[in-house]
Amino acid sequence: MLDCVFEPVTYTMFLMKTSAASLVQASGVDTTLRAAVLLAALGLTLDLSPAVAQTKPSTPTAAAAASPEDQDPGAARENTQRFEDLPSILDFNKKEAAKGDAKAQADLGVMYLFGNGVPADANEALKWFKKAADQKHPAGFYWLGYAHDNGRGTDKDLKAAQRYYAQGAEAGSIGAQYRLGMMFFKGEGVEKDLQQAFKWFQKAAEQGNGLSCYQIATMYRTGNGVEKKPSEAFNFYLKAAEFGDMKAHFWVWRGYDQGEGTAKDPAKAEEWIKKAEANDFIGYQIGQIYFAGEEVPQNYPEALKWFKKGSENGFFVAQFKLGTMYYQGKGVPVNYDEAAAWFRKSADQGDRNAQTYLGLCYFKGNGVKKDLVESYRWASLADAQGDRQAKALLTALSKSMTDQQVVDGKKLLADMAAAAAAAKKELEGEGKK
Repeated sequence: MLDCVFEPVTYTMFLMKTSAASLVQASGVDTTLRAAVLLAALGLTLDLSPAVAQTKPSTPTAAAAASPEDQDPGAARENTQRFEDLPSILDFNKKEAAKGDAKAQADLGVMYLFGNGVPADANEALKWFKKAADQKHPAGFYWLGYAHDNGRGTDKDLKAAQRYYAQGAEAGSIGAQYRLGMMFFKGEGVEKDLQQAFKWFQKAAEQGNGLSCYQIATMYRTGNGVEKKPSEAFNFYLKAAEFGDMKAHFWVWRGYDQGEGTAKDPAKAEEWIKKAEANDFIGYQIGQIYFAGEEVPQNYPEALKWFKKGSENGFFVAQFKLGTMYYQGKGVPVNYDEAAAWFRKSADQGDRNAQTYLGLCYFKGNGVKKDLVESYRWASLADAQGDRQAKALLTALSKSMTDQQVVDGKKLLADMAAAAAAAKKELEGEGKK
């Protein structure tokens, strides 16, 4: 059950895409179809009406995900088999939820919220979260808090979110404890209270939550709300890294490298930097720290180095970020050709942000020949994943495209969806062998 050990949407979609991307890479599917195959694997649909009939592919479960370094053709085949399990999972949750099982009700709500195996329906999700919460289930409270926190199925209401998170936190929800801590830390929906924030971070950390360990470490390192204790900061960064927090690897490496909070140890520093170099997601997070200047001086060249490494290894998130640096001229001269090339590599792997930016490139003729039909294609793929900027781009395109161009765009999407469904079916057949 997803109870937000990680921030729910970004990391979950990252894992799902990583799994699906591995499936596609292992199969040798033509790159022009990869984005559509990924949509099929993620259970997302395209708006193809009224020009052509809509193709609606089947969906996997988020549980089919594995870390990038664990993926190989054998693992991809195993993932294909797991994709086939989702209908039974959906049927099971519906059956048990109808009987009153609170966990199944919360699980079913998550499936409706993110459109896993069913059309996304935030209102239906909210209904099941309420049923679970009525039975005092921790996940029911957490997801009600999430819905109000993000305006999903209801108006955005931080005070209501805080109340539900508080109930979930008291009931033992790790995600609710972390989010409640963050709300007290930032003063969102409640008066800022660093002592309360620290309290809830501690409770979540005791249950193995890496994000909370990271927050505690940062509070100890900076003396924000607690006494400054470099050694405690290092210990919690180490715990955070062990619990899976990617950014914490940077601070563990820095501790050993510069003797911050622990004895200087070049050998261990080398060991931790090698871990980062071997894991593209960790490397991406280090790039983000340098890019944003998160408690270190902003350093675009260093960020570029880490993003390039991940990009060259085929990591779609890093490819998008590298593309934006070229597009915006951060750390490098503006280069639309490079930007569009990296956006395409990331977009082919299903990254909705890259799809939107690639659509924008085609809309403006930046780095590629201006092509409104191609712009429509990529904006539609991103919109199917809920990207708001893509929706804005589609609105702009609706004012610029001819009726025939819209028909051509929908036909292109329909062909992609049909080919993707066929490719996915073939992959599933391979998985059974």
